[in-house]
Parts: sequence; structure tokens; C-alpha cells
Amino acid sequence: MAFSAWLLIPLLAFFWLGADCLTVEGQNGSQIFLPCNLSHRKVSDILLTFGHFKAYGVKQHIHFRDRVDRNGSCNFILKDLKTTDAGKYTSTVKAEGYTYNNYYDVHINVKLAGQKGKELVLDCLPHETERVEHSTNTGSTRVWKYKEGVLTNRLTDKNGYLIIKNFTSDDTGTYRALNSTGGVLVTWTVTESMNGPSSEQSSGSSVTRVSWSVALLVASFVSVGLQI
Repeated sequence: MAFSAWLLIPLLAFFWLGADCLTVEGQNGSQIFLPCNLSHRKVSDILLTFGHFKAYGVKQHIHFRDRVDRNGSCNFILKDLKTTDAGKYTSTVKAEGYTYNNYYDVHINVKLAGQKGKELVLDCLPHETERVEHSTNTGSTRVWKYKEGVLTNRLTDKNGYLIIKNFTSDDTGTYRALNSTGGVLVTWTVTESMNGPSSEQSSGSSVTRVSWSVALLVASFVSVGLQI
């Protein structure tokens, strides 16, 4: 039977654990904790991948340089979160002759305040983004779509960076970058500032939302060996 709960753990992080993967939610600029339930086993090799890129291991991608720390036997800390960190991660762990996979969905939250008449940059879209939707009290509108680009005259797209032009109160609300299955990658909460554009980002410890589902994080056996 599924249930929901709030759970405080080291780094003040919260997690949503589902039957097949763990969704971890963090604030832009902070850090998140990617846990592993194999601490009781002797780990010989470990690799963290983000799509086709190596987030941790030999030939680590430059995007993650100096931002991923191994914690304990098989946990990871991802620091200085960026919107482009949102998406699916796989931790491949070799322990005691077996290979296990842990799966994570990372969701980034961003708080922004725009000044009337000025531009406001929503930051770079994650590579998995299929569409972006703008939600207000009156409903939701699709404002960007993969291969189609910007769908409103309120935005411009400069090399993957969405920019609100000539900011007005109509541009406030929630913007969500969604993947092809409708999963949330990034949530921008946009408000109007009387003093000027700003970005509210937490620092130090990360506070992420947690919901618990049926089971703890699943580590799945695979028959192939780990290569790093």
C-alpha cells in the first residue's frame, strides 16, 4: 500500500522512492544526495551515468567536473545544481560478484523574479526537454516544443536559453520543462519584482521533497560485468 511521508536525512535532503527509480528534487545552486542501499556489501567498482555521459568514473564528462562526490560505499552527492542536470541517472555498482543498477530522476526547482519591461532568462533547457508549459491561475499554455521552438511571442530561444521579453505581470506563474512522457525536469517559479530581476537560490545544504511509494530504491541484478 502506497503512502507519503516527509523524512529528514543527512544534507537535509528528501527523496521520492518509487518501485523502479528514485526521484530527487533540489533547488538550483544547491546539492542533492543520491543514495544506494548496498552499504552492507563490499563494493569493488561504481559508475554514475547521465544518459550517454559519465557523471562519475573514468572519462568523467566535463559538465560534472568537481561537482560529483562519492559518499560512503556507493552514494553520491551532486553539487552546484544546474537546470541542465535534470533528467535520468543510473548508478551501476559491482559488489561481491554481482552488478546492481540504481535509477534516479533528478528534478530542479528555480525561483526567479522579473522586473517590468526587462528581459528575464529562464536558463538552459535540459537535453531531455520535449516541451515547456506556462501555468497561471487561468490555465496552462504550451510555450515551447522540441523541433518547433518558441510558440509564443512572449519568449525567445537563444541557444537553448529561454528568455522572457519585456517582462509583465502576465509572465508570472510556473514554467515547467517536461520530457516526452510528461515527467517534470525543471520548475521555474516566476514572480514580479519591483526592485529588479533576481534569482533566489539556496546555498549549502539541499532540501528536497520526499514521497515514499511501495518500496525502497530498487537495485536490479544484471548479468553483464561493470566496465568503467
